[in-house]
Amino acid sequence: MLALRETGRSLDRDLEQHVAEEGERGQAAREALARDAAAFCQGQIARQVKPPSRVRFEAREERFGYDPARGEALVVGALDALDGGASARHEYVCRLKRQGGSWLALLAAIR
Repeated sequence: MLALRETGRSLDRDLEQHVAEEGERGQAAREALARDAAAFCQGQIARQVKPPSRVRFEAREERFGYDPARGEALVVGALDALDGGASARHEYVCRLKRQGGSWLALLAAIR
């Protein structure tokens, strides 16, 4: 009976470890997906800024949401458009659709 209890405890510890590892892998995958979507979005937004302005994205203000059932992501953030000595803060939003290993921009707008 003691061996059975020890085996049960060992299985419980193995299961807890497995769940923790899966959670870490899932978190890493979500973070990679967010970085990928954000980079794609920033590229779409940067194309909309008129020369000679330059763009600086504020990563700390970026928000990401993903709906795995629809394969859609929403990225919202802030950017500074630099034109000579002047700077203007804008908000941007992208609605993206995951297609295979790449993204399709359904919406990419600067507000």
